[in-house]
Amino acid sequence: MHTFFRPFSTVFPVCALVALGGGVGWSYGAPAAAVAAAPPVVVKADRYEFDPDTGQGVGTGNVRIEYEDVKLRADVVEVNVRTKDVKARGHVFLQRGVFVWRGDRVSGNFERRDFTVGDYAAETGVWYARGKRGEHFPDGRVELDDVDLSTCAYLTAPEPHAHYSISARQVIYYPDGRFKAYHTVYRIGRVPVFYVPVMYGDTRAGPNSSIEIKPGYGSDWGAYLLFGRRWRIGTDSSTKLMLHLRTKNGVAVGNETRLRTPRTETEFLVYGMNDLDPPETEAGYNRRFAVEDNRYRARLYHRERLTDRLSLRLNLDALSDIDMLEDWFEGEYDRFRQPATFADLTYAGEAVALSLSVRPRINDFYSAVERLPEARFDVFRRELGSAGLYYQSQTTAGRLRMKWRDFDKDRAPGLTDPLDYEAWRIDSLHLFYLPLSLRDGVQIVPRAGVRVTYYSRSSDQPLSTKDLNNLFEVDNPDYADSTLPVINYDGTGGARTRLSGELGVEAAAKFFRVWDTLKKPAWAIDGLRHIVQPYVNYTYAPDPSEDRRRLYFFDETDRLIEQNFVRIGVRQRLQTRRRRRVYDLARMDAYADFHFHRERGYDHAGDLGAKFEIKPTEDFKIWGLLLADMGDSTLERGELSLQLGAPNRLRWTLSYLFRKHFIPRTVYSMGSYLDDLSWSIPVSREFDRSHSLQLALDFPLGEKTSARMEWEYDVVEKELYRQAYRILRDLHCWMGAFEVGSENGDLRVLLVLYLKAFPNVGASAGI
Repeated sequence: MHTFFRPFSTVFPVCALVALGGGVGWSYGAPAAAVAAAPPVVVKADRYEFDPDTGQGVGTGNVRIEYEDVKLRADVVEVNVRTKDVKARGHVFLQRGVFVWRGDRVSGNFERRDFTVGDYAAETGVWYARGKRGEHFPDGRVELDDVDLSTCAYLTAPEPHAHYSISARQVIYYPDGRFKAYHTVYRIGRVPVFYVPVMYGDTRAGPNSSIEIKPGYGSDWGAYLLFGRRWRIGTDSSTKLMLHLRTKNGVAVGNETRLRTPRTETEFLVYGMNDLDPPETEAGYNRRFAVEDNRYRARLYHRERLTDRLSLRLNLDALSDIDMLEDWFEGEYDRFRQPATFADLTYAGEAVALSLSVRPRINDFYSAVERLPEARFDVFRRELGSAGLYYQSQTTAGRLRMKWRDFDKDRAPGLTDPLDYEAWRIDSLHLFYLPLSLRDGVQIVPRAGVRVTYYSRSSDQPLSTKDLNNLFEVDNPDYADSTLPVINYDGTGGARTRLSGELGVEAAAKFFRVWDTLKKPAWAIDGLRHIVQPYVNYTYAPDPSEDRRRLYFFDETDRLIEQNFVRIGVRQRLQTRRRRRVYDLARMDAYADFHFHRERGYDHAGDLGAKFEIKPTEDFKIWGLLLADMGDSTLERGELSLQLGAPNRLRWTLSYLFRKHFIPRTVYSMGSYLDDLSWSIPVSREFDRSHSLQLALDFPLGEKTSARMEWEYDVVEKELYRQAYRILRDLHCWMGAFEVGSENGDLRVLLVLYLKAFPNVGASAGI
């Protein structure tokens, strides 16, 4: 018969610290050092009985046991402190790392970390599970049989009612957070939606682990189901498989893989289909290109830090047709209309940078300037000696080729397309600065620069700005019916060397005044500071030695013309202190340009530009900009926006946008920065007229529901160009949005659901 300690009173909890080979105060012949080194089993209970001969103990009432990284709580626990075997029942809580079990019974061994549970609820990371049986293995692996999974916490409630779940015959969970599920059924509520034989998942939220399910209907696609699955590869890498079904276009498959290491970053994308309904503007053609049925995109991007200063970038982006990016990758298309292919090797030192790049054109339906190759050498601004004179330079040398689009269909008889041209170009710009500091913080920086540009070939046929613009308009596939005649460069102008230069001076100062004792609690004002930074920037660039009309055009470097203007501007800030930080109540930047030489097509002195923002509180904001012709006081571009209200309350946003049809006057400097609101560069750009009003209204409809309404009115066409009405609802583990709207007469109905645990995991449907 075993001899037990006398039970402790349930009024006073007991803590028994027991080591392998004995209990508290007992060594059983083991060396003291061995006893101290052995990991203890820490037991706390309202009542605890222990047999020192066998190491067996029984705890009842609020039992809590800790053994290294394992924690156990239960109503009744039988534990052997020598063998580390344990059995527990009643309100069992078992935790190892991020994995937590809750159930009625558990048995296993603390030292081996193997445990078996009966009916249970479990959680790890953002996932919840409920099942009939589970087993935890010594290596941290967990196997679950006949289990339901969800990121919805309602799955483990006393009365389970998860909004969605995944039922699986078996789930294997790995210590790094990955899991595999076999014979899975996706359910909304308890209604089965579809079946997947094997599913891979990740218990950690983030962009490297996601599920994408998008069923719906669209006028362009017909009925569709977009399915994607992303899972991690290692710590910072992932891969995603895509299966997209569209009744109008057919089946599309793809893969997107992202690989990260401390020194490299690689992205790979391949996507393709046999399109049943490719874009077609006329029989057999899509805007003068032959219709493509087999449509694809293959992209490879790689960046590698070879040394601390030497880096390599590679990008390959091959498309089947001109509409591929817009049709299937609309988000990227909105950011850049024409992807580039390049290879760049760059050395970035403390004083200099050197790069070698190759930029071929691989998509013949795009126009591009090929650089095969081009080298660039930069000397960063640095002081020469101790006289206060600073120097910087930039030199490029490369073989440049202008490749126009290769249309499959000829223009109308007698009309030609732009012709390709190429030349070696060496361009070297050298700039000198002499900063001078005067009293009261005034700084004057005179500058001088010289630029030498060599062309191995040029044109004897001159091309005016209008002729150049005609080449680009005819090359635009959206103007496939253009009847403009084109004048092409010829190659008979021989080699040319252009000399250009710049003289200038910039003066700037910074003044401020502080009202530190000014306090206005109602306006959250704790002192005021007004900062004024006036500046004057004069630029003179004489007419270059070569006529730009006979130089091949590759970029703005080739279109330099005479500049003689002064820009007078001022930057202002009005600031206060809020939450121990500086807060901008208002800011404004304004400038005026005054030109001293006549440029063809312009008879005014210059332009006036200004942008501002007024934000006295978080609930009220006004911002805008304007660009005006000072010659006839006409507004060329204007924007004004007003926002009133907080995000969690009623918020109005009203915007007025105006732009007239105009070509901005050329304003550029080779040696100083110009914050220009007309996007002006040496190549003239023509802007179309636009005039619109925009109104957006956000407001809550309850604690978990909000709404947004948007309208955009085209003043020129006198029509409501766009309208949208959206309701957003917090559905506990989901966020849902329903939107109805129209744009340019096209009706759109959209339903979107996404998991709060995985914001990039969602389902949507649209018409």
